[in-house]
Amino acid sequence: MNDQAAASDPNTVLLQAILAELRAMPAAIAGAIAAGDRSRGAALSQADRAMLAALLPVIAGTIGTYVFSARELIAHAASPVNAGLRVELERAFGPLAPGTTRRLGRFLTRGAGFVASGLRVERIGDAREGALWLVARV
Repeated sequence: MNDQAAASDPNTVLLQAILAELRAMPAAIAGAIAAGDRSRGAALSQADRAMLAALLPVIAGTIGTYVFSARELIAHAASPVNAGLRVELERAFGPLAPGTTRRLGRFLTRGAGFVASGLRVERIGDAREGALWLVARV
């Protein structure tokens, strides 16, 4: 097939269009990631940022790299060996009472993807008891 016939072949034209889109994807993805980081940062108040900076290291120290739900985190805070976690959660949300789990979950949702104290909280899935979270070093 000569170049002119190949250029008019519908399959070749389609493949060239696909290739052009694939080549543009890395820049589009990088732009979307940057825009997402900016929108998350803009959505977080200064108080939320400070709470994330205080809570994430304590959560990471208590849970490590394990996946957790807000309900499980509150349950860990109830243990006497996790007094530091309880203190930080109570500082952020008041006494641990009914409703604290939901407020914690909403807070983590707002903070998802935002980096504080060299850590990032990410929503990695859902379970019967709610969202599943992971705190990871960045």
